[in-house]
Amino acid sequence: MITHDMTMKQQQQHLLSIIIPTFNRPERLRQCLQSILDLDNGNHQIQTIVVNDGSTQSYESVVNLFHDKLTLIYLDQENQGPASARNHGANHATGDFLVFLDDDCALTPDWFKKVQENIDSNFVTGGHTINCLTKNLFSQASQVLIDYLYQYYNNDPDNGTFITSNNLIIPKHLYDKLGGFDLDFSDAAAEDRDFCDRLVHSKYPIKYRPDITIHHYHHMSLSSYLRQHYRYGYSAYLYHKKRAARYSATLRMEPPAFYSRLLLFPFRHRLSKAILISLLLFFSQGSNAIGYWHAKYRAIWKHKQHDK
Repeated sequence: MITHDMTMKQQQQHLLSIIIPTFNRPERLRQCLQSILDLDNGNHQIQTIVVNDGSTQSYESVVNLFHDKLTLIYLDQENQGPASARNHGANHATGDFLVFLDDDCALTPDWFKKVQENIDSNFVTGGHTINCLTKNLFSQASQVLIDYLYQYYNNDPDNGTFITSNNLIIPKHLYDKLGGFDLDFSDAAAEDRDFCDRLVHSKYPIKYRPDITIHHYHHMSLSSYLRQHYRYGYSAYLYHKKRAARYSATLRMEPPAFYSRLLLFPFRHRLSKAILISLLLFFSQGSNAIGYWHAKYRAIWKHKQHDK
């Protein structure tokens, strides 16, 4: 049976609380939890919190498999998106540091050792993601995009501005001061951009440490790839609107050089299938733009309806 009760072992203080939102991917979650169990050391210092975000598939067999092997808490909630799920998990965390991990990711064996060497209670730490589905061209293109964004936004690793939420480590006290993830981001898109921007705005340093690595197993098709980037664009409008309000500025997009450098990135790094990957990056930005403008015009229409 899946239990929601916190035992004495679960109530003790831990160094890390790993929070994993999950939705209809029990097998991926099993692989993720196994990677925590297989860490070189440190399992006794880790609390694992799984938040089922309204899945229709059963997680009972997966959770029961690890219930006695890990300090594990399993939580259920209605489907509200990963931002809500992460906040729900954080409310049950006892660790000094919160780790946000996705259910389709797996920690490398030396991950905990690298985390110990790099974390500090005064700043946020982010690691690197490695795509393990190397035969899936769409997953490769997504990885190249992340690599580019990390290079672009974290050119100075000690003063970074963006870390994805699948390998992000934050001191619990900083998370509490920030107020968690913004629940206005109900989809798995842009909530991490907003989270990081709020960190920067609050003068909480973000340090990028590429030797803290995880493996990513996100299989994609052309349709799911384009849908994902449409969602990114749709949520990006809300992100830019909130960011403009935060800095009392007008809505501002990235400069044209951002996009030209993105399309040239596969060639500059001499990647195999560079032409195809660059083409997919072009399509991703087109899908992103459609989502952005859809969200913008929908907001304008709602505003007009409200004024009637």
